[in-house]
Amino acid sequence: QWRVHFSSADAEHQIVGARRAQLLLQGGIVTAALLALLVWLLGTTRIRARVLAEDMASAYRDSEQRLRTITDNLPGLVSYLDAEGRFGFVNRTHDEWFGIPAREFIGKTFIEVFGADAPRDPAVDALVQRGHDGERGSMRSWLPQAGRWVHVSVVPDLHSEGVAGVYMLLVDVTALKLAEDALFAERDRAQTTLRAIADAVIVTDASGRISYVNPTAEVITGCASGDAVGQHVDDVFRVIAADTGARIVDPLTLALRENRIRTLPTDALLQQRGGASVAVEDSAAPIHDRDGNVTGAVIVFRDVSASRELALRMAHMAQHDPLTDLPNRLLLEDRLRQAIALAERNARAAAVLFIDLDRFKLINDSLGHAVGDRLLQHVARVLVSCVRRSDTVCRLGGDEFVVLLPEINGPRDAMHVADKLLTALQTPVVLDGDELRVSCSIGISMFPSDGADPPTLLKNADAAMYHAKHGGRNRHAFFTDEINERAHARLQTETRLQRAIEVGELRLHYQPKVDSRSGRLIGLEALVRWQREPDRLCQPAEFLPIAEDSGLIAEVDAWVLRQALAQLRAWRELGLPVVPVAVNLSVTHFSDDRLLELVGDALAAAGLAPSMLQIEITESQLLRNTERTQRLLASLKRLGVGIAIDDFGTGYSSLGYLCRFPVDVLKIDRSFVATMAEDRRQAVIVQAITGMAKTLGYRVVAEGVEREIEAQMLRADACDELQGFLYSRPLPPDDCAALLQRSAVAGERSMWPGFAAP
Repeated sequence: QWRVHFSSADAEHQIVGARRAQLLLQGGIVTAALLALLVWLLGTTRIRARVLAEDMASAYRDSEQRLRTITDNLPGLVSYLDAEGRFGFVNRTHDEWFGIPAREFIGKTFIEVFGADAPRDPAVDALVQRGHDGERGSMRSWLPQAGRWVHVSVVPDLHSEGVAGVYMLLVDVTALKLAEDALFAERDRAQTTLRAIADAVIVTDASGRISYVNPTAEVITGCASGDAVGQHVDDVFRVIAADTGARIVDPLTLALRENRIRTLPTDALLQQRGGASVAVEDSAAPIHDRDGNVTGAVIVFRDVSASRELALRMAHMAQHDPLTDLPNRLLLEDRLRQAIALAERNARAAAVLFIDLDRFKLINDSLGHAVGDRLLQHVARVLVSCVRRSDTVCRLGGDEFVVLLPEINGPRDAMHVADKLLTALQTPVVLDGDELRVSCSIGISMFPSDGADPPTLLKNADAAMYHAKHGGRNRHAFFTDEINERAHARLQTETRLQRAIEVGELRLHYQPKVDSRSGRLIGLEALVRWQREPDRLCQPAEFLPIAEDSGLIAEVDAWVLRQALAQLRAWRELGLPVVPVAVNLSVTHFSDDRLLELVGDALAAAGLAPSMLQIEITESQLLRNTERTQRLLASLKRLGVGIAIDDFGTGYSSLGYLCRFPVDVLKIDRSFVATMAEDRRQAVIVQAITGMAKTLGYRVVAEGVEREIEAQMLRADACDELQGFLYSRPLPPDDCAALLQRSAVAGERSMWPGFAAP
């Protein structure tokens, strides 16, 4: 009813008003809602902001903790210095390095922590100052407070307002520093060594470009280091073959190419920059990295020109005689093997001529070794001039030479050469004013008939030479089976003679010496024999020459001396009248001290006076090394021993030498006595020797007296003593003892007929 009663105008007005009221109400509600929403949003935002702030703080704390954990575990010092140089942050490593808790650093300067007197590196201070000026930097320094070498890095803390401070990082590099120092020292030592060693060293990279040359290499190659570095090794180390001059690939290039050690051929020469060539020895080796890759190569070499020349000279000396420069035995045997091979291949012959100079020892001893050496050099030249260029003339030693004739037709060719040599050597040669004539004995052996190897051919030629010498010298002889048998027998004799000395197979016989006026026994001569078989007694001529050649003569003579004096003592102990005994000695085989000691010891052992001993030496021995012989005889004379010259007149000596030696007796050789009754000239010689000896005050003994007519002539010449088969043959000790007994019974009377009573 309410709605009905309103008019339409009122109703419309009321509706409008109501709408407005409704809109206002709705607007207020919206506003209230918006305000409520705004309040809720503000509250929510405030909550979220608080949560966000809490989250950020937590994240910051986590980040700071992670940063702390990282910095505390870094292998070095991490710190922050503000603008005033005060520590704002330090990591835990400070405690480990300095033994000071990290908190003790915060807010303090370096001086406040370590004191004003603490040592500091000014360079580090300068580096920190540059950091405060906004400049990054680093350096190495010694940190004495920690006792370490450190690498210092400084980073400025930049802000819009400027530099707030600096971050510092100190890393321990002590081990690195020590390693660097050791490496530097090693490199320095290597450099010093390479500069100082006598060997030359060149180092290259993998392409063969030179990176290092030591001073010795500069000298040998003739190329300075500045010029060599960067060049290929081929341009500096140029090697050629010595015989052809052809270029050789250097071993360093081969070492790089083949990845192994290489060396030069022995005949290679290094061409220097100046054009000269030198002999070098080298070794080139590749250089590897730790993975085994070739990174370069090194060659070490030396100039061996002098040493190679010396080696050649030494090799020449080892194969040649130093006096004559002829090949020696070593080279001869090598060439003889070649000659044998050549003869077999070509069905030809070869010959060995063994040459020994006749009586060279007499010339050498009488005129001196200097003249003897010059004579040997002359003989060498003569021999070389008489043979072909393909032949070999060799000196074995002493006065022995060998001529090798390869590729000959047969013995006739060898004989022709031998005759040529004999004739050429007979030409006189004048040395130091003395005209000398030389002859030789030559033994010839042929290949293949006389031997198929060098030792056999030389041995057989030597045996043939002895045959030629014993046949009269100045001749040649071919080897034969008969000569071989004789040589073999000679060798057997030498071997058995050595055994005979050791086991006591030598015997002494004694030959009397008789006073020429009274016929009394006044002396004995001890003569050695060899009881080779129970029923065979060898005479001295059968074995003493062999003893001389083999060097056994000194042992034989020493035995004879001791045995003869011991026998005198034994006879005296038996009550027999003893007389002086004469002993033949080869004094040249003894040293001065040994001979004097031998004589003195033998006399002392026998208990005899020195006057009971007479030493006999041959005239040829007297002239061997006259100065030494004179000194030796003078020593024996002072000892009281008598001296006699045996075989006088056969030594081709100058009588002027007699005045120089302290001689007591001259023994005239039996060759003069045997024919003096038939040959007036021989008698005159004996008479002259006796007269001269008497004038010089020597006693004279005649050897080989076998006939009464010889004894009468010698007594007429005033010879003092007679010795020979006319009176007695050499007697064994028992028979000689009986002779001494008869001499004691005879007294002053002669035991032999032909002598007048005194």
